[in-house]
Amino acid sequence: MAEAEEELFSCQECGESMNVSAIEPFSMVECPFCKGDNLVNIDFGPYTLVRRLTHGGMSVVYVGRDNTLGREVALKILNETYSADERRILAFEEEARITASFSHPHVVKVFTTGRAFGRFFIAMELVPGGHFETFIKRRGKVPEMEMLPLSIQIAEGLEAAWQAGLIHRDVKPGNILLDAQGNAKIVDFGLALVTKGGKAKAEELWATPYYVPPETIEGQEEDFRSDIYSFGATLYHALAGVPSCSEETMATDVLREAKKKVVPLKHVAPHLSAEICRIVDRAMAYDPKDRFGSYREMISQLNLALSDDKAAAQSRKLKTVFTAVVAANLLIGLGFAAWSLMPKDEAVETPKALVAPVTPVVDTSANEQAAAHIAQIYTQAREALNAADYGTARKLFSELRNNAAVQEPTRTFAGVEVVLTAFLAGAPDDARYEARKVIDHLQGGRLADQELSNRLLDALTQLQQGGELSPPEREASDATDVTLMMIAGLEQWDLDHFKQAADDFAWVGNAVLSPQDHWVLIYQSIAASYRTEANLLAEEVKLKSVPSSQTELKEALEDLDRLSLQVQPNGPAALVLQQRRKALDAMTGLLQEPEKPEPVFSYDEMRECEAELRFDDATAMIDIGLKTNSTPALIARKEMSQAAARFMTRMKALVGELHGAAQLQLLNASEVQPAELTKDGSLMLGGELVGWDRVDADSLIDLYRQYISSDTTEEDRVESNFEAVSFAWLTGARSRAESAARRLSEESPSFRERWEQTEPARSGH
Repeated sequence: MAEAEEELFSCQECGESMNVSAIEPFSMVECPFCKGDNLVNIDFGPYTLVRRLTHGGMSVVYVGRDNTLGREVALKILNETYSADERRILAFEEEARITASFSHPHVVKVFTTGRAFGRFFIAMELVPGGHFETFIKRRGKVPEMEMLPLSIQIAEGLEAAWQAGLIHRDVKPGNILLDAQGNAKIVDFGLALVTKGGKAKAEELWATPYYVPPETIEGQEEDFRSDIYSFGATLYHALAGVPSCSEETMATDVLREAKKKVVPLKHVAPHLSAEICRIVDRAMAYDPKDRFGSYREMISQLNLALSDDKAAAQSRKLKTVFTAVVAANLLIGLGFAAWSLMPKDEAVETPKALVAPVTPVVDTSANEQAAAHIAQIYTQAREALNAADYGTARKLFSELRNNAAVQEPTRTFAGVEVVLTAFLAGAPDDARYEARKVIDHLQGGRLADQELSNRLLDALTQLQQGGELSPPEREASDATDVTLMMIAGLEQWDLDHFKQAADDFAWVGNAVLSPQDHWVLIYQSIAASYRTEANLLAEEVKLKSVPSSQTELKEALEDLDRLSLQVQPNGPAALVLQQRRKALDAMTGLLQEPEKPEPVFSYDEMRECEAELRFDDATAMIDIGLKTNSTPALIARKEMSQAAARFMTRMKALVGELHGAAQLQLLNASEVQPAELTKDGSLMLGGELVGWDRVDADSLIDLYRQYISSDTTEEDRVESNFEAVSFAWLTGARSRAESAARRLSEESPSFRERWEQTEPARSGH
């Protein structure tokens, strides 16, 4: 790499010129003449750096302002470590060329490339919504109805890359961004390969263990099916809330076995539809021949899962977080249905049983035999419901719904009873399928009662916009309100939101109804049973956890045995526990006690620990390396790492002593904020709890310079300065650290001696 040209910068305080060619971008530099601080190396071609966004193994990403078009962009700049590595520079340039070689709405756009201050940079589209990886962490697991539209977008972006002759080779949540509207965009083609004859073979293995396909581990040729595997592993993680593989090592033997023993998605997340589980499992087949034969085939299957009658009723827009199924469930007015089936002049009597045989209204043009048949079906349906024979009740209500001779609104609410009985029968996916039919029926204008129609459609709209159903505010509730809340509770139950379900069931049980709504007493009785067991299950926080070893599996089964003794043998919770046991039993032969591999020194992991201010972890990693290779560079690196750890301890104590007067800055922030320690030693920054790894290292150095007293002994000053300079050097501000070290060495022979001892680490980086 050619030597960087001299870059002069005029101090903003005194106007003197400084040579900043060796200074890294977006650095605060002290003027050697007036000691004033200056932010230097921020202009990259037509772009001005605004703030640091994130950093990776090879590069740092900044938010930049396009001074020509007045827009914000993302600037990816090769970091100092690799700036002198021609091989990495070529890879960086290749990434830009590859990404710019095709265009697709779900792939981040590359605007231009260039060089400044001896660094290569890529200017690309700034995606404001954040990483999908963060999205998963925040949500725990992504609902299927929300994930399916996203997955189609990602697959279409990967297909576009494949059609351009590329395979991404690092598909994972961290390389998927979400824009402000929630749409997916694939980023980081830094490991991509241009295929020849459909296949390619990488010279290096750079991948993430959770998502890497088996053929990559083996060093075999890769093609688009390798990306499909990683994409499937990404879907698995998002839908199940846990990765398909718990191994973090890149050891071939260990990873190979882990990939062979991936637990089927349905066993880990039994709430998911069979369709989406089949898609993910096929995408993650160990043998590439068993995966999808094309992206188009996979996209077709994803689209079918989104719209198929057998799948859960699904939202076709990412913005619809709550499923249309729940909306349909909650818009159903069962009370009105039963009421409308009763002759208007018939006196209402409280029945001895919780079922009231009534005569449904039928088309007067139908013959007497048909009318009698409809009445008989309705009576049998309610008797089956009272007897908890929900499968039979569902079948009978379906027959009423499908009979064109049944008048409205009775026919509409027969469909509603199908939805409710499907939920009660333990078939939530079927319930959502039936709910879709109710939605279509209503949207077809079949319900003539405009007031009731508006009431139902208002509820549907509210839920489609992600709203939650709250108990009615009317003073007097009716049967429709009760059934709406009953279905809401059953939906929450199916989602394992047992606390919310218990609240909904409590409302149902406490509702005071008029005599004409006596038929809904059956649902109040059912709600009472569900409420008791929902409260019990809500306390079992480990109920949904996925065991990763035989020991954890044994503990989970013991928990189930204990819990089974506390629920009704044939109650609703028993089915939940049976499904849980079935899933756990299926895992019995698949789990093994994890072997604890011998720790291996990793330079990249050491650097990651340093970048995240975890110097104790960095020191531990260095100790691993010293066991097998006690080089002067590692010995010196350990000395610097321990010094940086002491610096962090010193700064944490300082923040606590200042009681809110300290000012620190987050990595992705543009301004400093008040910082203080909580009683348990956590960092509160700008009123928000944050991890120390999110603090900008430069702001800690600035705080040190501002508050550390010079009224100490020479020995103390040497030690504290050595700690601060080591911290700055290890966190990436190497030019600033070297400059400070030169000045301190001139002032103190003791410091110079300490600093010279770290030369082996600094010269080898």
